[in-house]
Amino acid sequence: LAWLEQLPESTILHHPTLCLYQAWIMLMAGNPWTLIESRLETAIHAAESFPSQTTASVPAKAAPLLSFIALYRGEVEEAAVLSERALAEIPPEDTFLRSLAAWSLGISQLATGHTADGKALLEEVTRASRQAGNILVAALVLCHQAEMAWREGKLHRAQQLYKQALDLATDADGQRLPIAGNALMGLGEIYREWNTLDVAEDAFKEGIALTERWSEVSALDGYIGLTQLHYERGDTESAEASLRRAETIAEHFDTTDIDDLLVALLRARINVHRAAAGDLASAAA
Repeated sequence: LAWLEQLPESTILHHPTLCLYQAWIMLMAGNPWTLIESRLETAIHAAESFPSQTTASVPAKAAPLLSFIALYRGEVEEAAVLSERALAEIPPEDTFLRSLAAWSLGISQLATGHTADGKALLEEVTRASRQAGNILVAALVLCHQAEMAWREGKLHRAQQLYKQALDLATDADGQRLPIAGNALMGLGEIYREWNTLDVAEDAFKEGIALTERWSEVSALDGYIGLTQLHYERGDTESAEASLRRAETIAEHFDTTDIDDLLVALLRARINVHRAAAGDLASAAA
């Protein structure tokens, strides 16, 4: 984002694909979706203004990002339509955007009850991303598959998938890439379920530190996990500090309200457990 900000606006507009990727970065940075959509419209308009550039597919290239925005807003069917359009129009050599479109379509299928199709598509995205050397997408989709296994009560399978993502996001020198933070935070949830709280805490903290290097909002799950862990230990002071950090992140991320609702739900649950101290009214609120 800093590199793009060094360029004159006229240069970015003369290369609409730059404008398109700038919109992707804005999504990762948590900008309001109205600003992101405005940037996408600028990219499409710029493509029409510079016919000599290879920009005929810019509207199709914008579809995966619009699909993710639709998912953030809970518009699952619209997300599926946009993903299918992207897969139909984006050329095979553009593996990054195609993998994002397929990932979004898989999520849409899972959300609408087409579980087998959704799982199969996510497995295909993981395979294709690995072949293309796209560690970012491959690791994230593995984490998504692990989360599904965790929700189905298959904790050992979830642990296996998270570890695969962790191995994938470790370079040849043994250094973990920032995207490895997502896998570590997921493992933290598994270890917390197994009541190995010291191991879980280490996983959460390392995961948060790595993840915050590339996306502050992605660390939200880690702070939610730490809040629950500290509260289970009876360390209400640390739990409150983690929860406040989660609330701050959710407040700053404007693309969706889902994160705000997740944190508010956690606050309510903790207040329920504090009922003996007379906090039921706060929980109900």
